[in-house]
Amino acid sequence: MLKPIEYIGPVPNKKKPKPKFGGWIIVFLVTLFVTQFAWPFIEGVAYASKDQPTSELAQSLGDRLSSSPQANDKIAGMAISRTEADVSFDPTYRQIDYPMGDVPQNRGMNTDLVIRVLRASGLDLQQAIHEDMNDNFHDYPQLWSLKEADPNIDHRRIENIQRYLKRHHLSNENSRVTDDYAVGNVVIWRLPKGELHIGVVVPGPGIHENERWVVHNYNTSPKWEDTLLDYQVIGNFTIQR
Repeated sequence: MLKPIEYIGPVPNKKKPKPKFGGWIIVFLVTLFVTQFAWPFIEGVAYASKDQPTSELAQSLGDRLSSSPQANDKIAGMAISRTEADVSFDPTYRQIDYPMGDVPQNRGMNTDLVIRVLRASGLDLQQAIHEDMNDNFHDYPQLWSLKEADPNIDHRRIENIQRYLKRHHLSNENSRVTDDYAVGNVVIWRLPKGELHIGVVVPGPGIHENERWVVHNYNTSPKWEDTLLDYQVIGNFTIQR
């Protein structure tokens, strides 16, 4: 009678049967996640990054708008063209000519951007505000202990620009809807720490041309940015001719 032989080697591994549907389910779930969640995010990032401001886009759109017969298009075009300027932020009080006076072209602050843009389109804020303040001094903010109008600085203060635009131009709704802001409008914001800021509404670059962007000078040279509703809007003005 044969005796069984004792096997002392390693236990043989038995191959486990592959699941019939498990792999396909995983692939399906991954595909579902990508199409429903990841891809819209990736697509949005890709769209936002496409056609960012460049010198070429600024020059082409700025020239096209500046040559438009529409006054507000001209303002927007002048603003976009200003983003090509190299300007050091400088809020220093200076003695300047009157009218049509200006601080050095390579110097300025947020209000100087708007002053230069509107002046290039036919409105000299320096003269307009000075004349209005001479006749209506106490209708303007009394924040600087002045006894009379000062053509060197009055038009460079946002509070005075805001009061002048309310008195002589069209005030629009300060909404959270970008369509309520027309190209060429002057916008005033209140920043988180309470200080005021000012800029001009313009189209976006390239594929963003139907969007509402802004040109503004915030402690740097003028920038063309998608920041219209980043801060609280307290003034939205259409320049009337």
